[in-house]
Amino acid sequence: MAHFGLGSADTVDEIRVEWVNGETSVLTNVPADQHISIPSQ
Repeated sequence: MAHFGLGSADTVDEIRVEWVNGETSVLTNVPADQHISIPSQ
C-alpha cells in the first residue's frame, strides 16, 4: 500500500508500477481522492 498527498491537484497525470517480473502497469489521468488497486500482470 502507498499513500500520496496531492495538495490541491484534482488528478494524477500518471501512475507507473514496475513489477519485479519486469512488467510495467501504467494508469493515466487518475482522479484524486480514491483507492486504487493495481493487480500484477
